[in-house]
Amino acid sequence: ASLHPAVMRDDQRHVAPGFGVGRQAATMADDGVFAGIVGGQHQVQVALEVLPQFCQVKDAGLQIGLWVQGVGQAQVLVTPLQMALLAAAVANDGVAMRPHLVDAVEWSDGSRRATAPEAWRRIAAPTSAAVVREAMQQAVEGRWGRAFAGAAKVPGVPTAGKSGTAELGGSGEPHSWFIGFAPVEGARIAVAVVVEHGGRGAERAVPLAGQLMAFYLGLGR
Repeated sequence: ASLHPAVMRDDQRHVAPGFGVGRQAATMADDGVFAGIVGGQHQVQVALEVLPQFCQVKDAGLQIGLWVQGVGQAQVLVTPLQMALLAAAVANDGVAMRPHLVDAVEWSDGSRRATAPEAWRRIAAPTSAAVVREAMQQAVEGRWGRAFAGAAKVPGVPTAGKSGTAELGGSGEPHSWFIGFAPVEGARIAVAVVVEHGGRGAERAVPLAGQLMAFYLGLGR
């Protein structure tokens, strides 16, 4: 099966900006998220709407197709926060929650004000999020996924996620990545784990993510 390039571009235009991909970091200040990059000759300066089907990387002499960007290869840069938001949005039927660092503020008189959960923006349709959610569960628990991300499985809890290996070029070890959430339905935690120069995703980030989610859910491993 094949997908017309125009459809791919449209999908990328509609979904990627929800995470700031393709926008300058300065334009993201009001949204509170660092910008990401989709490959292009002028990566940070070029708006996502004007990216061609193939983005020419002049110095390397490479043509990077949208399908390559879709699997996170080549000139795609994201922050751990963006990827944690992505995992949470998939778990939350396509709605990203507004990130915050402070759980609550307490005053000397004992009064307390908690930070309430707040929906931030819809970045995918519920049906699309459901498809990705099922695929991410198979990536952890399925027959073909267990070898790569099975160590992220929380015992007794349906778990979803995706491992990643960020190749850096040259002889250095790649960054080890994993994003995921648990339980699959009614998720209580979403994570993004990055181990710089940690090797493949399955080697470092995956087991750490599993331990983190299990600890949060009160199922210490």
